[in-house]
Amino acid sequence: MRPSRGFTLVELLVVVVLVAIFATIAVPGVVERFRERRSSEAAQRIAALYRSARMRALGRGAAVLVRFADDRFTVYEAIQGPAATNASCALLPSASCLTPDWANTANRRHEVTTYSPGRLAEGVTVSVNGGATALDVCFTPMGRAYSRSSPTDTLAPLTSVLTATVQRGSHGLLHRVTVLPNGIASVSAEAP
Repeated sequence: MRPSRGFTLVELLVVVVLVAIFATIAVPGVVERFRERRSSEAAQRIAALYRSARMRALGRGAAVLVRFADDRFTVYEAIQGPAATNASCALLPSASCLTPDWANTANRRHEVTTYSPGRLAEGVTVSVNGGATALDVCFTPMGRAYSRSSPTDTLAPLTSVLTATVQRGSHGLLHRVTVLPNGIASVSAEAP
């Protein structure tokens, strides 16, 4: 009979110590990746918000406005409101970005969608167009995009690229959401 061979207590302790050392080295990197994934996810959701607003405008035949203010994105859909020729048409879509008074809640469907990146991903900061505190982007059913830097300004055709930057802290990757003049949004990432 051959004697059965096992591990000694010293060998088991060496293995446990090695596993503990490797785990101690790996955990900070895993936590950092998890946090960075949240900022990447926030940028992807912002881009998806612009894309879905554009698709909603094209599909529903209504102007759709994406407003960035107070560190959150809100999407509104234009309705004919009190300016409708018939009272029964007041809730029907309005196709123009320029005619509805977006400040008047009677001219829009209240908050189709709202997204607050900072609330969902801790430590994530968002800035739009180099630090603007507010930005409106409106999409028409024909695919045109209009923008303005303040809710009191007049919407003007979008002729340049709009940029929203998403970053976790000051040392995380910089995720850049770009909205092209045709309304298409995309995301890219770069080191700070």
